[in-house]
Amino acid sequence: MRFLVSINAAPESATAQTSLEFTERLLQANHTITLLFFYADGVRNADSGSAISARWAALISQYSLTALCCSNSAAEHALTSAGSLTAGFEIGGIAQLTTTAAVDAERCVTFGTRTGHAAL
Repeated sequence: MRFLVSINAAPESATAQTSLEFTERLLQANHTITLLFFYADGVRNADSGSAISARWAALISQYSLTALCCSNSAAEHALTSAGSLTAGFEIGGIAQLTTTAAVDAERCVTFGTRTGHAAL
């Protein structure tokens, strides 16, 4: 099965750890990850200063995954490809998320919620 995994949880949270372990288990079970999408506080998982970023980077490298950080969220957290972004992560737009969800993924799993903003 093909999964899109969206991570909105801050790297220090138990939810971020769960999202990583869930992704590892999917891959070990021979499922496909079409996209890892980091959004809101989740983009901080891609910050080279976070403890979890190295584990994500190893998984991304091992399985040749696409790991995309929302450009707006990255800007909110001063995360740039020229700065503290961990190798293997990319910055892109939400359009890539919607295209992948609509075309490539059979399932979308989201970890965490966007806090501090009104619901749409």
